[in-house]
Amino acid sequence: MMCFAIFGWYVGGTGKDPEFPRRAACRTVDRSAAVIYGGPMRFRLAEWDVSMPDSLVAYWTAWNTSDIDRVRGLLERAVTHDVEWSDPRDSFVGIDELERAIAALRSSKPDYEFSIVSEIDRHHDRLRYRWDMHRRGRTLMEGLDIVTLAPSGLIERVDGFFGHPTPVKEHDSGVPAALRAGSAHAGPV
Repeated sequence: MMCFAIFGWYVGGTGKDPEFPRRAACRTVDRSAAVIYGGPMRFRLAEWDVSMPDSLVAYWTAWNTSDIDRVRGLLERAVTHDVEWSDPRDSFVGIDELERAIAALRSSKPDYEFSIVSEIDRHHDRLRYRWDMHRRGRTLMEGLDIVTLAPSGLIERVDGFFGHPTPVKEHDSGVPAALRAGSAHAGPV
């Protein structure tokens, strides 16, 4: 058994902040129900990985179909009419704009395909997963999406990111030194 607190670093009684266990509510979980990746803060519950919802299947099928006439029907099963969509290259609102973006990609790059390369991670109304864009068996781009689902189960927001986050640099980092791994917290940031 271990103690797991979401907003702090306290696992199994080894927290950086000795006052943390008194200030935060811990919940005890069975270690066999979790996956530990290299250390205490890489804790995951197996139940966070879920089957891909039908709306997300329809969304990615729309991106992958070579039949442009099918895109709208797939999107009607995937997203709300006022879906918000954003990635580093573009941002827009609405199913019509999303349909245009997919049609533009499919028309200009018909041999590009997307694949989902991680399990679907879910909490509350949010999904997180990684994807790759391929052409003729070669990965051209890696990405990560955070998707928000409406109460209906349709996608109401997609926040896309390209690549993996850059590891914190030792010098010239945008992350304050006190918040970097291995630093001793020396007071206010």
